[in-house]
Amino acid sequence: MTYYLVYASLLLCGLLSSGRPSKRVAIYYLCLVGLFFFVGFRYKVGCDWDGYLNIFQTTRYHTLENSLEQGEPAFDLVNVFLHYYELEYPYVNVIASAGFFLGLNALARRQPDRLGVLILAFPVLILNLAMSGIRQAIAVGIMCFAYTAFVDRRPVRCALLVVFAAQFHHSALTFLALAPFAWAPSRERRSFQRGCWRCLASISS
Repeated sequence: MTYYLVYASLLLCGLLSSGRPSKRVAIYYLCLVGLFFFVGFRYKVGCDWDGYLNIFQTTRYHTLENSLEQGEPAFDLVNVFLHYYELEYPYVNVIASAGFFLGLNALARRQPDRLGVLILAFPVLILNLAMSGIRQAIAVGIMCFAYTAFVDRRPVRCALLVVFAAQFHHSALTFLALAPFAWAPSRERRSFQRGCWRCLASISS
């Protein structure tokens, strides 16, 4: 019921701000910050809550060397960081939420209707990733930056960001094959961009 109310509120904000660009941008940022707190400060919400809690507990005595030996070392380091500063497990969600929404904002603000992007993202990316898959949420946030680098025809930056995203969830590496095509002419790049949108959700698997 809570999710329906949040989504209905987003739709209402979109409806009330229609045709008012400056007000729509302001509402967008209010909704973005509100969703960050809604996602980041949740408690015992998400099908992977217990699984990530177990990961957090097993990293209690990890060192830097232990983290670098893991398959997804950046996420391991996040947990080590929290233990070092004696922060509790829910702060993992705060970090993941920040990474996800920073990336989503970087992508949305380039679109003609950034509030529309946020509304569209809620039932798909936000509920399926940010509210459950912590590693995937961070990886998608970073991939949003990689996508903007792809659009800007900056293949090296795109490739580096993809590799960085893979340190949180290895499935991001599938997008590395797209980086060289950042040099392609506009028509070809547009087709690849559509492919990126269709494939972005694959990180959640």
